[in-house]
Amino acid sequence: MQHHISRTMLAAACAGTALLYGFSLAGTAAAADQATLTLNAAQGSTLAGHTFGVYRIGGYHDAVSSGEAIASFGVRGTTASNAWAQDAIDNYNQAEAEDIDIPLGYDAAGAVASLADTGSAMQIRGIAKALAESSRRPAAAKTVTGSGIQAVVTVEEGYYLVVDSQGAPMLIGTKIDGRSLNGTELGVATVKSKSITVDKRIGADTSSLKDHGSYTVGSVVTQTITTSVPNGKLGGALAWKITDTPSGLVYVKGTLDAELRDGTNVTDLLDVYDSAGAAVPGDESLKDASGARTDPDLTVPEGGFVIDAKRLMAAHPNRQVTLTYQARITTVKASNVAAVTTVFADGTDSTPVRDEDESTSTAYGFDLDKTSFDDPSLKVNGAGFKIFDQDRGQWLSYAPSTGQWSDARDQASATEFVTGDTTHDGTVDSRDDAAKAGNLRFDGLGAGTYLIQETTAPEGYSSYDIAIPSLTVTITENGAVTFEGKDLPDLSVDDGDGSVTVANIASLTDLPQTGGAWSALPWILAALAVGGIGLAVVKTGGIIRRGYTRR
Repeated sequence: MQHHISRTMLAAACAGTALLYGFSLAGTAAAADQATLTLNAAQGSTLAGHTFGVYRIGGYHDAVSSGEAIASFGVRGTTASNAWAQDAIDNYNQAEAEDIDIPLGYDAAGAVASLADTGSAMQIRGIAKALAESSRRPAAAKTVTGSGIQAVVTVEEGYYLVVDSQGAPMLIGTKIDGRSLNGTELGVATVKSKSITVDKRIGADTSSLKDHGSYTVGSVVTQTITTSVPNGKLGGALAWKITDTPSGLVYVKGTLDAELRDGTNVTDLLDVYDSAGAAVPGDESLKDASGARTDPDLTVPEGGFVIDAKRLMAAHPNRQVTLTYQARITTVKASNVAAVTTVFADGTDSTPVRDEDESTSTAYGFDLDKTSFDDPSLKVNGAGFKIFDQDRGQWLSYAPSTGQWSDARDQASATEFVTGDTTHDGTVDSRDDAAKAGNLRFDGLGAGTYLIQETTAPEGYSSYDIAIPSLTVTITENGAVTFEGKDLPDLSVDDGDGSVTVANIASLTDLPQTGGAWSALPWILAALAVGGIGLAVVKTGGIIRRGYTRR
């Protein structure tokens, strides 16, 4: 009996994949030539850790040419391979309701191969697993240890089972006399790995992504999730979901964008659920050997999202994809876990595999203490300060109710912090903590350089601009905080413990003789002519040393 295979039939059976599941034809087997099986890793993955056992099910015969391609061919087994195929068919039929029959004129090996033409997806997955688990499985024709992104195995021409230590078993045919079937490439397959990896990163933008960063509370950061699209073809992945679970961050809805490595935008192929508490339905038909669901319903986490990526898996298997989106930092310590869950075929059952990765952010703070130049032990309330982000060129506003920072329109609209005002209402009164007299606490700032500008002199101190100090604060990624005086630099003392002391002067005669514009004698004379000016000291916890002799 001659069984012709057309290109249309193969496309329907293989659903666009390069795998061939085999067809049986009557006739006399031809002598086997050498050929290769090329096994590729999915984009962004490697074959490291994979071991491939290659088992010959049968050889080709009665191949019919069509120009430079093969129009049809047959597959026939040996005594040993037919016994193996028959055992696998029997085991499958005992376990499943949908039997695999051996058509008239076929041997068992040919019947296995013919499933690509006549069998269901369940039968094809099931027979591949049954062949891999059969006690009659012969010795491997080749065993290969994977490395890099590709493995090329030299074998005799024919139809094979490839057993992957880290993936689903595959049925694949070599080329026939170097030719493929009507333009559908034979002998090449992307492994159906059952291991998945995900890489989660965070950054101020896409040019500064990292695993851990330091970002200001209230700022919007860029996050990415990079992973490989599972192989959803026959015998591979059945479901694929991505869950983003933040703590101290909130996903900015509508910002998610997905691109393949080559730049192809695939955002429209993702079904995104981003309403907290919403249910994301799973596939009730997917179960493991015990009958438990492997694709359960999910709930959208607070501030995060769940993506059903099955449509992307169907359209672009084995490609690397990067999801890019924005999130707002809401707490000093923030973290974000991206979890990728793939349900893989396990014969007629299924198995879920999960991987996750985390990115984190930590913001920091510092204390500023205001004292009097004349009496460093005096804690001075009522001095006003504003903060400027020098890296971004922005004055900052602060919302004490949420602890979040935002960009101010200009210096005038920036938040003024008042020493001793622990309630953040702009005044110092009985409702404030007396133990925090003269103190300011700046919290929730990310790594960077900031200008701290005194904008209001406390009562009893000079308010002339020339007597108002300022300083810069530098915060590193690991939280080290250092200070350097800017205007009237000798009035700002870095205490070395993450805090700074800033003094105010009451008279221009108290201006430092070094460390700024007032170091020159003409400025001193001008100061004497003007009269008393206030002195501000930023304190991190030490005693201010004036560094000069008063006259």
